[in-house]
This record gives sequence, C-alpha cells and structure tokens, in this order.
Amino acid sequence: MNKLNQLKRAYLRWYVNTRGWRTNRQVLVLESDDWGSIRTPSNDAIDRLSLKGYQTKDFPYLKYDTLESKQDLLDLYAVLARHTDRNGNPAVITANTIISNPDFAKLKANGFSKYEYELFPETQKRYFGASFLDTFKEGMDAGVFYPQLHGMHHVNIDRWMEKLRAGDQTALDLFEEEMFDYSTSHTTIDENSFVDALTPKDGSDLAAQVDYLGVAAAHFEELFGFQSSTFIAPCYIWLPEHERALKQLGVTGIQSGAYQKHPRMGSVNVFKKEIHYTGERNALGQVYTTRNGLFEPSLFESEDVVAQALASIERAFENKKPAVLSTHRINYVSGLRPENKERTLALLDQLLAEVRRRWPNIEFMHSAALNKQLLEA
Repeated sequence: MNKLNQLKRAYLRWYVNTRGWRTNRQVLVLESDDWGSIRTPSNDAIDRLSLKGYQTKDFPYLKYDTLESKQDLLDLYAVLARHTDRNGNPAVITANTIISNPDFAKLKANGFSKYEYELFPETQKRYFGASFLDTFKEGMDAGVFYPQLHGMHHVNIDRWMEKLRAGDQTALDLFEEEMFDYSTSHTTIDENSFVDALTPKDGSDLAAQVDYLGVAAAHFEELFGFQSSTFIAPCYIWLPEHERALKQLGVTGIQSGAYQKHPRMGSVNVFKKEIHYTGERNALGQVYTTRNGLFEPSLFESEDVVAQALASIERAFENKKPAVLSTHRINYVSGLRPENKERTLALLDQLLAEVRRRWPNIEFMHSAALNKQLLEA
C-alpha cells in the first residue's frame, strides 16, 4: 500500500471513530452479509469455467463463497454460543439476508425476456433437497443469529439481463453454471460484475429497485415473523431514493461501510463517496451504524486478521464507540472448501475468547439492538 492510501485509511479510521454517538459501554457488533444468496454452486462449476479459460483460483468469492448449508449454520452457532458477555448473552451474528436468487430454469425458458426469482428457502431445496428456514430460527431463539434485510437480490437485474439478451459470452457461460457474477476483485465493480443490486441504469430502473425493496421487506416479515429495522445495501451502494423507500417500510437504521457509494445513474462504476459515522441521522430520521473494523479471514488469508480485528476493537473502545466488525458469510461456509471453514471458525473462536479476556465488560449486540439504542439516545 502506498503512502497516500495509508494516509487515507488512517483518516477514515480517525473520522468514523471520533464522530457521533459515544458510550462508556463496550459493545461488539458482528455484521455478516450475503446469507441466503448464491455465488459459486460447486467445484465442478469452477473446473468447467477454468477449462474455458476463466481465472478462478485466486479470487476468494469464486473459490470459497456458496450457499450456506444447515451444518454450516449449526457449526457457526456452536462457536458463538461458547462465548458469553457480562450479561450472559452469547456472541451474535447480524445475518444480513438476501431474500431471493435468480430462477435460472425460468429465465432460460423465457429466453431472458423477463426476470424470474425464487425465495432463498427454495434455493436451499435445490441445493440440499430441503429448506432449513427453521435452522435460521433456531439460531434466533438461541440468541446467536439475528437476520436483517440485505435486499431482494444481490444481482443488478437490469444490467445482467441486458448482457444475457445481447449474447455476452461471459454472462452466458456463467449462466450455464447458475452463476451471475465474475468479479476479479471484492471491491471493484466492472463490466463482468453484477453484484451491485442498487446501481440504477435510469429512472425506471430505480423505480423497479424501489418496488423490489417493498417486496423484499414483505417477504422478510413473512419468513422471519418480524420487520427488519435495519438495512445494508449490497456493495455499500445506494441512493437517497432507496432510503426514502426503506423509511416507508419501517427501516429506521442504515448499516454502512466506512462510506456510502452514491452511484451515477447509467454508469457501471462511477461513485461519489460519502463518509458516515455511527449515530449520524439523515433527513428522514434514520440512523447510520458504520463498520469500523474487519474480521474477514477468507478475504485476507495472509494477514493476522485476529490481531487486526482486536486493534480495531481497541480503537473503537478508546474513542467510546461501539466496535462494529464486518465479517461476511464467505467465512462460514464449507460447500466448496471445508478446510477453509475449519480455519476461519477456529480464528473466530480465538477472536471471541481474546475479546472476552481483554474486555470482561464486553456486551455482544446485534445491529437492530444497537439501532434501538441510537434512536433512543
């Protein structure tokens, strides 16, 4: 990393840890995106793409990320339940959930003339022969897993469908494997990346995105039995129009990375960045929570992610801020590389044990609970 980027990161860390709501309580929030969504269905799919010349070995999301299994959830729950806070509550994952996935069979049948989707329990049935929504609820009952809304889908429908209709070879090759994204970086959106669900092409596309947010919120309540009070946008890309729609749906909290990316209408990868901080309110009265740390062992395999996460937590507490760590679903699934999940769960176990040792007054909290604290402040 060059000196300019180091200075930018240092400024960002300083900004998000010195603005907004403060507390003497030592609060740790683990925010985990992408539950329910697909990425790579199998190692066979990877092998077939490799034979066609696609780079697949060095990109973590292609190599590790896939739909979670029932056993993946149970193994994660077991690690979280081993670590309790000062109040006797277990460590908890805020499971930011994608409600649906593309229905590839229907899309193929209609010749890409109309987008079709299936709810994630139906995707579970295709992958594993049965839905295990009840396992999500078991985690909720145990206090270790708390779903919140991540969106209707993790695909930019308009741009993806346009590529498929145009006969784009990369899009079609991935479609045949029931995939929709070929990204070469987890931070960069390009012509072969379609995970940015809320980048609108034009006004009608934006209106469709707003409509889908309403559908997603309704399905979320139907599936889980309660309204999601917070929302995190795929890829941290969203617009004020999305916030207004979410407000009407009862969403009072916006989870955010260190900054929001405002997309330029019609552009694939031109964004205006806006830094947010925990406790900041927008004009609608919604409150932001900003991630001020990472625990992403699958994305940064060569780094000491436990030490880095602990340093982030310490910085947050020194500034009387809650520690809000990003830790994506990719770290906790075993469908492609079981050994990776074993490694990452061991690191999570190590992290939580050290957190409990260093900060005996730690409080584990999910994002909806933190949002409630901020609204009442």
